[in-house]
Amino acid sequence: MRGLLAIPELTARQWRVLLLVSSATFFDYYDITIISLALKQIQTDLLIREENLGLIGAVIQFGKIPAVFVALAADRFGRRPVLLVTVIAYTILTGLSGLAPEAISFMLFQFLARTFATAELALAHVVIAEEVDKSHRGWAIGLMGTLAGFGSGLAYVLFGFIDQFPGGWRMLYFIGIAPLILLIFLRRSLPETARFHRAVSGDEVKPDVSLAFRLQPLLYLVRRYPGRLLAVGAATFLFAYTQEPTYFFAPKFLQEEHGWKPHYIALLAPFGIITVFMSVAGGWMGDRFGRRRITIIFLILTAGSALMLFQGSGFVALAVAMVGAGACSAVARINLFVYGAELFPTVSRATAGGTLMVANSLGGLTGLALESYLFRKTGSHALGLSILVAGLLPAVIALLFLPETSQRSLEEIAGEE
Repeated sequence: MRGLLAIPELTARQWRVLLLVSSATFFDYYDITIISLALKQIQTDLLIREENLGLIGAVIQFGKIPAVFVALAADRFGRRPVLLVTVIAYTILTGLSGLAPEAISFMLFQFLARTFATAELALAHVVIAEEVDKSHRGWAIGLMGTLAGFGSGLAYVLFGFIDQFPGGWRMLYFIGIAPLILLIFLRRSLPETARFHRAVSGDEVKPDVSLAFRLQPLLYLVRRYPGRLLAVGAATFLFAYTQEPTYFFAPKFLQEEHGWKPHYIALLAPFGIITVFMSVAGGWMGDRFGRRRITIIFLILTAGSALMLFQGSGFVALAVAMVGAGACSAVARINLFVYGAELFPTVSRATAGGTLMVANSLGGLTGLALESYLFRKTGSHALGLSILVAGLLPAVIALLFLPETSQRSLEEIAGEE
């Protein structure tokens, strides 16, 4: 426990980089949580039909796919300039989402916002993996998950007052704009990563790559690391396939099926500290006990919590399931993100991160679209969402084909066939 609570000895540069790239995840997850919490209110205001909710969610999830092209740019022009562009674009689109007059424009703004938020998140993991020592990578990315958890927690707290806000759900989007503008100015001081400088200058020992790789890093990944890319991509796809529909519909499900009011859901915010703690704990556990083992254990626990949420009853049982699902999935998510950053070499790490974000997007939109289909067939969100949870089993199987990465240098990991 002492090792878990201990703050590692990072350099001043490492702390500065960590805080500058992690802070945006606070607002990313605030925004992601808003659409889930206020889905019922957004649906009513924008006149969205019940059977179309999953499809709209799927289109918004599809916005993650163009993020891979942003990641490709980061492997050519550097992490720093691309991260600055992502936060500027995301800030503008957050404001526009709150101004959307109808469903189509809201969906478009959220589609584009998800593109830049996804690129932001992928590159943040890359920067932390490249700047932080091997023994603290999981902890550092866990800290980023902690800030993300606080962002979600703030959304929960503010959602409790949604009926008092002028403009209702729209005000939830406007609240996040001012801090994002401040972050834009602060991020101008973000340095480029040392590993990227070495990679482009030729000082880092790199694999023998062809001109085709320099022009098409994704093609290189497929040829050089096909097994790794397939396994971690499949696990990422299946995780999102179950989790995106779960968190997209859970607050609406609790309000409509169990009569929860917005302030009931806001009462869960203090318990969100558990999820925040588990983000750091998850990274530390992966570093300490093995990335693969911890990810598998918490994927199984996530499945159990989700089934309890959609098949259980009673305020206490549902609240425990909601918090438990969030906490367990936070651990699994953090370690999947770390895996994606650790498995591939510096010259293609951002591309790999973007590719995995595409897998995440495809999984999420597939799950959401399938939930709409299942709702049409069964008339029950609870049954459809419970069926989707089964997708976590093949995710566990896919992870068995990945090497262990904890306590190893990035160069050692990438050198493996």
